[in-house]
Amino acid sequence: MKVPTNSSYISSSVAAGPAPRTARLRRGVLVLPVLFAGVCMAAPNALIIQDGTIGTEASIVSNLTTKLTTAGYTVSTETVTPGNAVPSPISSTYAQVWDVRFSDGSAISSADSATFVAYLAAGGRLFVDGENTGSSPGRDASIASLVASAGGGTITPTAASNLETVYVPFTGPSGPVTSITFNGAAGSLTTGSGFFITQNLGDLIGAAIVWPLGTLSSAPAGVLIVVFDSDFMTSAADANSQALLANLIGYLYSTAPYITNLNPNSGPVGTSVIISGGNFGATQGASTVKFNGTTATPTSWSATSITANVPTGATTGNVIVTVGGQASNGVLFTVTAPAAPTIISLNPTLGPVASSVIISGTNFGATQSTSTVTFNGTTATATSWSATSITATVPTGALTGNVVVTVGGQASNGVNFTVTPYITNLNPTSGPVGTQVIVTGTTFGATQSTSTVKFNGTTATATSWSATSITVTVPTGATTGTVVVTVGGQASNGVTFTVTATPAPSITSVTPNSGPTGLSVVITGLNFGSSQGASTVTFNGTGAGTVASWSATSITLNVPIGATTGNVVVTVGGQASNGVLFTVSAAAPVPTLSESALILLACGLIALAARRLWRGQRPSAI
Repeated sequence: MKVPTNSSYISSSVAAGPAPRTARLRRGVLVLPVLFAGVCMAAPNALIIQDGTIGTEASIVSNLTTKLTTAGYTVSTETVTPGNAVPSPISSTYAQVWDVRFSDGSAISSADSATFVAYLAAGGRLFVDGENTGSSPGRDASIASLVASAGGGTITPTAASNLETVYVPFTGPSGPVTSITFNGAAGSLTTGSGFFITQNLGDLIGAAIVWPLGTLSSAPAGVLIVVFDSDFMTSAADANSQALLANLIGYLYSTAPYITNLNPNSGPVGTSVIISGGNFGATQGASTVKFNGTTATPTSWSATSITANVPTGATTGNVIVTVGGQASNGVLFTVTAPAAPTIISLNPTLGPVASSVIISGTNFGATQSTSTVTFNGTTATATSWSATSITATVPTGALTGNVVVTVGGQASNGVNFTVTPYITNLNPTSGPVGTQVIVTGTTFGATQSTSTVKFNGTTATATSWSATSITVTVPTGATTGTVVVTVGGQASNGVTFTVTATPAPSITSVTPNSGPTGLSVVITGLNFGSSQGASTVTFNGTGAGTVASWSATSITLNVPIGATTGNVVVTVGGQASNGVLFTVSAAAPVPTLSESALILLACGLIALAARRLWRGQRPSAI
């Protein structure tokens, strides 16, 4: 039987390298490319296994030897007569092994199958020949068993006369494939289901189908080609058949890159994908990996494995590796919508602005890129980022509320983080009771409301309050210790404030320093306090009355009724000043009304007597 091919079509596919794989197969040939590991021997050797019992086989061996020699191989021949086993193991020095036995007596035994699978597992390239089932049902059945052992699934050859159909359960480039039909010389063209490469319709014989790389679930590392009715390999076959044979030889020893598996074969942008195959080269160099045309950045590269993240902008389609200008086969990768990020825990769950928080969870993405972390809506700065952990700093202005991670536009669940108040500075950091202190920090709240400021546990009165600054007075009874601001039940850090002894008041002068009660007096000195409060002034022990004015250095008041000469003393915070003498003088007596009348009368009489004497009259007795 002759299986014609189209030489021009074959030549173009050889020049194009291993991709597309569909150009590698022609009628009458079923190729099972079984995860080729990319073995390229420096001095290629080829082994032909024959049984020597059928005359046509001799022509095949002769023609194949010529073709292999022309391709640069050193060819060895091994005769394995029916009933005998293939020598085991097959040397790894053989770049290609061609089992051209097709008689029914040369069925592949379980031992032969194990030998072939071991060779494939080492990266070997194996060609196995069959015959239409009507002539060699045992041989064909054993080939089907080998395919199954090599991870190629179940194929079922069925035939009558020169027509043979192989049922193959896999999906081809154009959809599900259920069968491929090989036609003998007397057959008619039957294309079957799926994607077929057909010859010109004038041939009316033969059809072929591609079994794409990556469709075998558990295949070894080599390449397995299975054919039925291999008369196209004889020396008498036409030019097209000879070209097909040369193409198969080239296919088994191709140096172009190819992909055998993607792990995983679906996922969102950012997913790390391991691309397995061969002929990738030891290092990346100028080679590329593309996901449906979008270039990815590999994180590791070797001759048989590449690791790359699905690039931003990638869509569902083929992954292709290009090395030295040669593109690999394409293997489908489905780009899915990214899984929503999930926060599992925060550590810690509360803290002030600028504190560091570790966010643990899933689906954060390998790097931050355009992803964000917010604290109750305020964006934070991340200092580290991985798919399961983010370290972020609580941002300025953040308030208590949910932490949310957003990746690819999808927001995570929210987990509550309590932003606590934080004191950054006290001014001053020491002073006596009554000292005005400015407390600077974060998250104090816009107004005081129920918030408090305490000096070592003693509550102070605030005179002003904002989110970042509080002004308070050191309260009476305060002692040295930490100042703490409490907002919404959350206490800030404590900052030490030293309460110093209150300096005793000191009088330098009393002006005037003498006078009657009720007189206005100015007392000058130090440490009187900014206002009177509970402070007092005494005049020789008598408390002063109304105070007209009071400052830290001056007091104006009236000498109290009942005051007597003695020291003036100012007492502030329980501490008495020095005493300064004030003399209380008696007030000038005020005459009574009767006394005034008598005086006026006496004065009148004296004046009258004097007038009479001046006139020469004797004054009369009074």
